[in-house]
Amino acid sequence: MPFFRTQRLTSVTYLIKDDHGALACDGFTDIGLENGILNITSFSLASSDAPDHEKNWTDTLNAVIQTNSDILFSCGSVPQSAFAFMLPLMKSRDWIPKAIVVMPFVWSFLDPTLRDYISGVKGPGLNSRRVGDLYGTIQDFSNIFGAAYPEVSTESHVGSAIATMSGTVLQKALEGADSIDTYDVISSLKKLDLNTFLGRIRYSPKNEQLSDGVMSQLINGSEVVVGPLLSASADLIIPMPTWKERVFKETFGDSIFEWVVLAIVGIAFVFTLAFGVYIIAYKDKLKYSSPLFMLGILIGANLIYFSTLFGTPNNSQTFACHIHNWLFFLGINLMFGCLFAKSWRVYYIYRAAKTLEPIRVSDLQVATYVGVFCSVCIVLCIAFSAVLEPSKYVVVDPYRISKNYYECELSTAGHVVLGIQHFTIIVTMLIGTVTAFLLRKVPLNVFNEAKVIGYSIYNMTLFTVVATISFYTITSPSAREQKFAIHSICAILSAGICVLAMFVLDNSKEATKKKSNINSVQSLNSQLDDIDDEKRVASIEAQIEHLKGLIENEKIPEQA
Repeated sequence: MPFFRTQRLTSVTYLIKDDHGALACDGFTDIGLENGILNITSFSLASSDAPDHEKNWTDTLNAVIQTNSDILFSCGSVPQSAFAFMLPLMKSRDWIPKAIVVMPFVWSFLDPTLRDYISGVKGPGLNSRRVGDLYGTIQDFSNIFGAAYPEVSTESHVGSAIATMSGTVLQKALEGADSIDTYDVISSLKKLDLNTFLGRIRYSPKNEQLSDGVMSQLINGSEVVVGPLLSASADLIIPMPTWKERVFKETFGDSIFEWVVLAIVGIAFVFTLAFGVYIIAYKDKLKYSSPLFMLGILIGANLIYFSTLFGTPNNSQTFACHIHNWLFFLGINLMFGCLFAKSWRVYYIYRAAKTLEPIRVSDLQVATYVGVFCSVCIVLCIAFSAVLEPSKYVVVDPYRISKNYYECELSTAGHVVLGIQHFTIIVTMLIGTVTAFLLRKVPLNVFNEAKVIGYSIYNMTLFTVVATISFYTITSPSAREQKFAIHSICAILSAGICVLAMFVLDNSKEATKKKSNINSVQSLNSQLDDIDDEKRVASIEAQIEHLKGLIENEKIPEQA
């Protein structure tokens, strides 16, 4: 039993029905102590025909759960009806040890309704498919015994089979000795070589039994030999899957990351919606050069927010793959397109202003740039949806199916289209970053939103580059939730910081303008003391009155 050490199994709890079971447990204890077992407890189980046996089984299971042992070992002829009662109860208590060993156990006698519960249970000694020279398989013996003694329950056939085989071995030894003398019988027994459903029975010159018994395990409803290695047809599954690991998670909300993202998206959406209502209600009083494009930025931000809800690790069905791609890229192109177009207009007007060249850039011209961004995006999204394969079910662990998941399946063409989508948005953002850098010296009190637009572009570029790098570098299935968290954080911050900056701009710009005008009034007043020219004094006084009027009425003319 070397797997005790490799799996760090250090405690065992025995379930015992009778003295025969106690002896079996004693044999296991010797092996366990040699292989790292440190803590041993045992409980007696009532027979299935004993009064209040279900209460006994319930109390016993409660005590077993309190020990929280690594191994639950059933010794001897513990009734299978006890397991039929206890296993569903274990599931209701959400408890299961790392290993359950039942000895002896015959899988073919198992109640079919228990197979989902008992998957992973190990049982040494009795392989229901082993064919012996006597009686055939254990199932063949059960059929013969059941026909002869119909009043005996099927679960008792295991003990009867072992007892019958023991008697048969002694019978063969007596026949070989042709005597009842003890030494003659022992000598005959040593010469036996019988193939039985319990395994091959033979002895070494040192009187050691040369058993070829097997360890079998119920895996996905089928009995599989897992030991010894030379006879194994599958690997031993240890530790057993927990109850939660046996349930496939395919719905939103199975991950804490998903709930956190949902909460943040909800808050961001409410704020963005309120900001949009504010812009519509007070569009005539706002100091933005183009409230319409501000609404475009808000719509794009919301599309980005909601895209995260369709990119979760547990929501990668085919329809979610389509929606996530459309929402994310359309949102980021709409939002960045508005920012880039506005920054281009500011730069174009500011450059013309330095040469005193009269110029006007209409909203229609700016909208054309945004339309180009979104048109290219829509074409690429249509291409992506056209080549997207149905979602692929990825099997990480066939026994712990909670670790399995669906992922968006991309053909070669799908990878190409997705790569083009990422490439175009990154290149566009880098161009936008250069434009924003050229705007760094544009005074905020001359061109509305100039610097804020620049900071927003820097912000979106940074987080988009980080998200794209993580998309292509984090490929481990075990890091799916962390990858989702990184992408969601980058998406929400790239949009959220931009929206917040625009909101602060409108509420702080009035104060900035008023403070600038007050400073100008103070400066002009200080100049009056040093001027004798009446015309100049009159001119300065007129400027002062004009600025005071602006301060009182809070009127700031639009510039860009």
